[in-house]
Amino acid sequence: MVDIIIPVYNSRDTLSRTLASITYQNTNYDFKVTIIDDSSDEAYDDIIDIYKNLININLLRLDKNMGPGRARQFGLDNTSNPYIVFIDSDDIFSSPDSIDFMVSNIISRDDDVLVTTFLEETRDGFIEKKNDTVWFHGKIYKREFLESNNIRFNGYRVNEDTGFNTLVFMYDLKYDYIDFKTYIWCNNQNSITRKNNYEFAFKGCEWFAKNMLWALEVAMSRNLNPNKIGYNAYMAMCSTYFMYASFHKNYTFKNVLPSVRKIINIYRNYPLSENEKLEIVESYKNVSPFGDNFSNMFFSGISFDDYVKMVEGGYYD
Repeated sequence: MVDIIIPVYNSRDTLSRTLASITYQNTNYDFKVTIIDDSSDEAYDDIIDIYKNLININLLRLDKNMGPGRARQFGLDNTSNPYIVFIDSDDIFSSPDSIDFMVSNIISRDDDVLVTTFLEETRDGFIEKKNDTVWFHGKIYKREFLESNNIRFNGYRVNEDTGFNTLVFMYDLKYDYIDFKTYIWCNNQNSITRKNNYEFAFKGCEWFAKNMLWALEVAMSRNLNPNKIGYNAYMAMCSTYFMYASFHKNYTFKNVLPSVRKIINIYRNYPLSENEKLEIVESYKNVSPFGDNFSNMFFSGISFDDYVKMVEGGYYD
């Protein structure tokens, strides 16, 4: 019924906890766990041996390190159940009913994607993430939807979930959000997003922009909903603006802005109404104070308009 796909790379310290959270699932739906070893420096056979008599589990190995996106795609290409759930090798399901809840609801609602609430564990506690359409956490996908629309992972190693899910939700798909907690994004200080004092927050900017550009270009080539293309282009402009304003004193944006320039050009061809832009503005209220529109937004010494002019002018060329 459902494939649970786990990419792993040097994950011995955390994988058993992830598998334990799967083993404790209380469901009558059949599920198969497929672990994709992304050419780790360590083996997992002994860990899998502990669980193989408790759950249906399979290990596939890549000959060379390809990154989590391609590892997930390898998992997709080598499984066949009608529904798909991704979980990272250092995370856990938050409830023994997580799988049962997601499967039963995506079936009963006949959704292409079902989104649930997940928890982000931080140093100070947990943050609820509701109706998130960016991360893989707390989601279940219908395989037929992905395959019929040829939605596959790109080759990027970072922020690949941004590219994948941005493309998914630019389709006129059927999806629902239910406020039920199914997943915990665990606070692993050695993960790619948190190690080296959250260095990813700086270096991830380049890959965020590249993944957004990739998704937008694919959407245009497939003649997807033009309003969604414009919305996501404008949102990417805003996100990179805040990234630039927050981090440019510590991190060079030379490799980021060429992608942003192309995103701005895409937006020029898919402009939004003022009300649509204000909807995006509202989502940033907790980030920076601003006026009624982006021309009044001013953060860390640079306005949004000046940022756009700087990028379009090729400031870093």
